[in-house]
Amino acid sequence: MIISVIRGTTRVLGKSQGYLGLPVRDELREGVAFMVSAWEPTADEIAAIQAGAKIEVSIMGTVHPPIMLSVGTAPEGAEPDPEAEKAEWCARFVTYMVDHAGFEKFNCGMPVREYAEMAAPLYYANKDQREEGPDVCADADMDCWEAE
Repeated sequence: MIISVIRGTTRVLGKSQGYLGLPVRDELREGVAFMVSAWEPTADEIAAIQAGAKIEVSIMGTVHPPIMLSVGTAPEGAEPDPEAEKAEWCARFVTYMVDHAGFEKFNCGMPVREYAEMAAPLYYANKDQREEGPDVCADADMDCWEAE
């Protein structure tokens, strides 16, 4: 991940301690102080996320403070990328199916991942199924499988 300058930066943490420096925006939400930073995934990280990799958080020390992860607002004028949206939906379908199938290959020898990668775009192409979401579609597909 690449440290980004967050819109409305109020200070930079760690730079005086020899670190790169983390721009933060101080916010008060319902009386609770928050420091918000922005991070930009690299192209390799985006590909890994689309392939099902999870986002990991590392905290220095032995006490884990409460944290929140969210997606920031897109820059003004930015249009959603339909291909990226489709890729993300299909990646979630594949990951869900592989994680919940209970086996790696069908009796015919086809890997579950290969089947899921073939099926995901077909579900995505149907607007009603796409709106139900990848997890619901993968579950519905798996409900039709014969016992392996």
